[in-house]
Amino acid sequence: RSIVAGSANAHDGATGPASSPARPSAPSEEMDVASRIEGLCRRHKYTHAVPLTLDEVGEPTAATATVYRRYGDYLYGRRDYDGAMTQYEKTIGHLAPSYVIRKYLEAQRIHALTTYLERLHEVGGELATPDHTTLLLNCYTKLRDAEKLSAFVDRATAPGAPFGFDHETAIGVLSTAGYHEHALQALGLNDFREPARPGVGRRILDHTIYHALGGSTGHACLSLCKLH
Repeated sequence: RSIVAGSANAHDGATGPASSPARPSAPSEEMDVASRIEGLCRRHKYTHAVPLTLDEVGEPTAATATVYRRYGDYLYGRRDYDGAMTQYEKTIGHLAPSYVIRKYLEAQRIHALTTYLERLHEVGGELATPDHTTLLLNCYTKLRDAEKLSAFVDRATAPGAPFGFDHETAIGVLSTAGYHEHALQALGLNDFREPARPGVGRRILDHTIYHALGGSTGHACLSLCKLH
């Protein structure tokens, strides 16, 4: 999906659609374009600045992401957290995720942070680290969104998942939050005697089974497992 912004909105003070600029062909022209971009950003006309940053075939560049980041910072400063997040999402692949995550953790804007982390996993591929995945799981549990949590665990544990997933950490997060059935889902159990995910500690497995099945049933199941 293209990250190019559509029409200007009320925040950037635009009065009409931006025209496509002629691409610079000499260093002096490039400096002139850079000055125009800076001037537009200083006047908060970010959507007018974006077309000036595109490459010869109209694709976004690192400069495009910089404009979106500045636009996001501007909206964030005005406490338009959702509007800012819309711009920050367009910087994925250029701006370090920690820049955005830190802002929204400090502001305790968990819904917007969840949206960003979801987008990071959708389009970021290898940019989404196990730490980002763990944070997203924590967001889902805080929001008590069991449906999204289940769908995400399914995707994360599927063969060839496009992002890192630390199963033992995820199981710990889910179990601690009381999502024991989701922890079993993350384990990818084929049966209770053998976890499908190698390297998951027996203690974590026992704890997950015990709580997922309920006290007495879980205890009985664990007793039977130890007989085999």
